[in-house]
Amino acid sequence: PIYAQRYAKVSKYCRQLNCSKIADVGAAELTFVQYLKNLDHVTHITAVDIDADLLRSHKDRCRPLILDHLNKRENPLNIAVLAGSILEFDSRMSELDCICAIELIEHLQARDVSRFTANIFGRLKRSTLSLLPLTKILTFYSILKVEIR
Repeated sequence: PIYAQRYAKVSKYCRQLNCSKIADVGAAELTFVQYLKNLDHVTHITAVDIDADLLRSHKDRCRPLILDHLNKRENPLNIAVLAGSILEFDSRMSELDCICAIELIEHLQARDVSRFTANIFGRLKRSTLSLLPLTKILTFYSILKVEIR
């Protein structure tokens, strides 16, 4: 599926940058968290979505698997699941190495995009933002021919 290719590409990017504290904003069903959990160098994952009920219904995806208990990580992994808006600053996200916003920006109102970028780049100490709008991904994988401006 296309989402698996997307998540693999972003997790590879996080691995290349050696990011240890990563946020997934627009986390929805917490699927990307499962990809981040497999990166040995990651020590902290923060998953954020505005839909608390959706996060609550998928929170078990953040739990360790039986295999995780058998194959201990060199560095412990902490996962925080937060319900809230990425437009509002939260100090718990100020020490992150990378923020992944996969297919998030197209869900924002045009007037909120500047608040989103100001929150990410204006307040966080270190900012690496991985934005993957759907049209870029589809074009990248030659599934859809789109002119992007």
